[in-house]
Order: sequence, then structure tokens, then C-alpha cells
Amino acid sequence: MRCKNILLIDDNDIDNYIHSHLLKKNNIAEHITVKTCAIDAIEYLKTIENFPCYIFIDINMPGMNGFEFLTEYDNFISEQKDSCCIFMLTSSNNKTDIENANNNPYIKKFINKSLTNEMLVSMFK
Repeated sequence: MRCKNILLIDDNDIDNYIHSHLLKKNNIAEHITVKTCAIDAIEYLKTIENFPCYIFIDINMPGMNGFEFLTEYDNFISEQKDSCCIFMLTSSNNKTDIENANNNPYIKKFINKSLTNEMLVSMFK
């Protein structure tokens, strides 16, 4: 299923490159926006008319982590949030992080880095 826009939020440029390339290769979205800072991602979301279909967000980032992003994300209107699906894409194996992600209503799935073709196929069928 191809969507209009995906937002990747991760402070690691290599991960962003790999994930962006994989999403493009699999023709998942018309446009992929990359933000290396969750604060910048929140500001970006405030300025766009149409929310992304999917957001992939890391947990551990300087300035604002993934869970702090979700707290700010909660301030957007329901119509925007309802049109978007968030995947927590992280290298964290911390049980508290996994539990917090699983208990967050905005997180569809907690995924360990890095994305693979197989993961994408199962996520987007």
C-alpha cells in the first residue's frame, strides 16, 4: 500500500539513509521527510496541511526523545492524529521502553532497528 508521506525522525544519519532508501526501494511512499531532531519534527508537523501516513521515530535523541515527542504529539487535533500511524523504530531493548511503547495509544508497533524488506512487507500488506 503506497501512501503520500512518511516522516522519519532519528538523530542517526546512517539509519535515516538506510531506512529512507529501503522505503523508497519498496515504493512505500510518494515522499519521505527526514528530521534528525524530534523538536524539528514537531515544528514541521505544525506547518504542514496533511499529516504523514506513517511516522517512524527513534527513542533516544538529544533535546527531545521519542516519548517526549509523543507527549507533544498529543496536542495535535484528533483528525491529524487519526490519519497517522506511528512506529517506534529503535535500538533500545530496555524493558521499560518496550512497555511504555506498548502502552502508548499512538504507537502501532515497537520495532528494533534496522528495517528490513521482510519487516516492510509484513507491516504494509
